[in-house]
Amino acid sequence: MLGSVTVMWRLVLGVVLVPVVVFFMVVVMVGLLLSVKWVGGEWERRSKLRHIPFCPILVSGGWSLTEWFEGHRIIGGGGHVSRMHRTWELQDAAASDIFLFWGLLRQPRVVVFDLDAVKDIMRKTSQWHKTPLSKKILGGILGEQGMLFTEGEVHKRQKRVVSPSFHQNAMSQTYEIFIEVSTRLVQRWMDLLENQSEREIDLVDEMADGSLQVICISAFGMSQAYLATVGKDVDSAFRAVFRPREQGPREVLISLVLGALFPPSILSILPIKALKDRQKAAKLIRRCVSEVIDARKSGSSESVSVRDLLESMLSSVVPEDERNGKPFLTESEVVDQCMNFMGAGQITTAFLMTWTLLRLATHRRCWDRIKGELRAEFPEGIRSAHDVARLDQLPYLDATVKESLRLHPPVTSTTRLAVTDVTVGKYQIPKGTIAFIPMHAIQLQKKLWDDDAHLFRPERWLEDAMKSRNPYCFLPFLYGDRACLGSRFATVEAKVFIAQIMIRDLQIKLKAGSEYRAYGLLQQVEGPHVVLTKSCKSESYHTITHETFSLHKEDDVST
Repeated sequence: MLGSVTVMWRLVLGVVLVPVVVFFMVVVMVGLLLSVKWVGGEWERRSKLRHIPFCPILVSGGWSLTEWFEGHRIIGGGGHVSRMHRTWELQDAAASDIFLFWGLLRQPRVVVFDLDAVKDIMRKTSQWHKTPLSKKILGGILGEQGMLFTEGEVHKRQKRVVSPSFHQNAMSQTYEIFIEVSTRLVQRWMDLLENQSEREIDLVDEMADGSLQVICISAFGMSQAYLATVGKDVDSAFRAVFRPREQGPREVLISLVLGALFPPSILSILPIKALKDRQKAAKLIRRCVSEVIDARKSGSSESVSVRDLLESMLSSVVPEDERNGKPFLTESEVVDQCMNFMGAGQITTAFLMTWTLLRLATHRRCWDRIKGELRAEFPEGIRSAHDVARLDQLPYLDATVKESLRLHPPVTSTTRLAVTDVTVGKYQIPKGTIAFIPMHAIQLQKKLWDDDAHLFRPERWLEDAMKSRNPYCFLPFLYGDRACLGSRFATVEAKVFIAQIMIRDLQIKLKAGSEYRAYGLLQQVEGPHVVLTKSCKSESYHTITHETFSLHKEDDVST
């Protein structure tokens, strides 16, 4: 009887409380918008940023609710207009390498194309920090105390512990794992084609599965048996966050903003599926990571033959009275570092492999040239760590991966918060200003990359002109103290997977009408679907035009 009364009260509270909370949130949001409208008017009269020009085509002709909430729509041009092209057009119209636009909730942001200013922002990490918004949204999934979000001395200390695991000697110990996982993937594809001439697959899912296995085995010593069970749950959790199938860009944006504005206690009762999926995924990922760490500490996990990243991090956890000025990690930091590398490592490499294979599928000339390079250098296939080291030196394969990163960087833009008054270019910027660096648009500027900047042409990386090009015009993994430690890990892994596919004479053809869409702060993706076939020596290849395959970069919010 008592149980039924309790259930009834819960139902009554649910029916009454949820509408009240929703009404309260609507009132708060309307109040925020009206306040922002007033603050925006005051800003236009008094702001310390008024000496920085707006892009002319951003000047509004009137007030609209959408504009006040989403800003000047630099975060997405609507329809199939990509953020990268939108930003590119704005820079051309502004006739300036530094200009202003209204961001989310009418926040002023400084867009920076000037490469010297970009260099200063990325190198002077004591003056520029990650924005609180990115930590609020990504911290639950990727770990708030990980290197992605820490600043200052804490970041430096963590980096001293972690970076040796990504040095050349340590990296070479993972090459055998690259071969092992890529061989299993390719063999599974061959088995799919055993009784049929072709097979349709989702390339993003396939590459994400392979990259997750690599990072879990090489960095954390997870066994194949563990990955076959718990690993599937982890992949499903990351899929819910990074590869949703049900939410569009507008739904993703709204859920991200709500997640940043309200505490988990409020979010947990809201009937928003995207929010609930992220909360559930974050708990699952943290639980699985904690289980792996506890098993390693107790000695119940399988022993590892090499000193992997997890072993290095655990050995740095020492009591406070025994640190003696040496770099260390706390136990909670170890958990968050694992979440950092597991999440970011999987997604970054998966996107790199996907985009490179897609570009090669639509440029058979490049595919054939790489295949010829591989056959000449590895007639017996890639069988050892030494072979991987030689593979990494192949000039055209290396140029192809770089060109893919130029056209499709894993993170299209980044934001930084000025924590003190600074100078950006010729402008004085007050404390609290957010700088927006559009790496993707920079990597497509004609004045930096010639008139064919929008074309996939790996040969540009083999030309003498590349030697004199400003290094800050190519920023797929950023630069400075916050540059991605795993950049070389990701590129070598991608080269091994691509080489294994080609050496086994597999072909990837794009399914007509297939689409690849990427949008949102977390690089949400859909598709693409490709068709696997076995290549024939007599087969003649033709470049597939973009009329049969659409590549879209939808609404995107920077990290």
